[in-house]
Amino acid sequence: MPSGLLCVKRVDWQRHNADRGLPLPRDPIAPLTWAVLFKQYSGIDGEAWPECNMRVDDFRPAGLVALDHLARVRECFESIQRSCRCDLLFCEEDPVSGNYQTVPTGFEVVGFDVGISISTDTLNPYSSIYHECLLGSCRLLVHYAALLNKNLLFGDLSTAEMFARSREQALMSGESGLEDSDQMTIMRISRYRKQQERTSLHMKCFTHSETNRPSE
Repeated sequence: MPSGLLCVKRVDWQRHNADRGLPLPRDPIAPLTWAVLFKQYSGIDGEAWPECNMRVDDFRPAGLVALDHLARVRECFESIQRSCRCDLLFCEEDPVSGNYQTVPTGFEVVGFDVGISISTDTLNPYSSIYHECLLGSCRLLVHYAALLNKNLLFGDLSTAEMFARSREQALMSGESGLEDSDQMTIMRISRYRKQQERTSLHMKCFTHSETNRPSE
């Protein structure tokens, strides 16, 4: 089960293309909007390792950085997030139910994505959920949007597996709008809690402990 770290810059592709005079992307399926998609989606799709000087030999073949480099990656992430919206993810590929890897300290599980984590200088990670379901490029997968959690990911492995099977059937039937790649995989995604989130969580815990302190 390959796993590793991925830093992803969130991109509002509608605004991005409009600012550059590029063709506008298709709109998200109703009732989603680009603003909601930009704010809530927490999977692998986006610009990988923006403005990051990580050396090539720090990367695994799948485009993920080994967990051994967490301290350095976290430092890079904290710097990047000051100028753009980005997430630091721990991706566990081909997860096995009941045998998940331990989530690193400071991360929380946000759901399961289906896609390709490989990233290069000219290639960013690709999420089937993002493009083929939420942006509606494959009509046979759109109905799975109703099964996504608040992070616009699947909340359990079995639903992600069902989606992957439907996707494979759609490919075999010649359905258009699908990325045809043997590197497509299911990933269990954990997201690093940013400083303000960790502070908020600490304050909630502190308030709870104060509220439940026995009266003297």
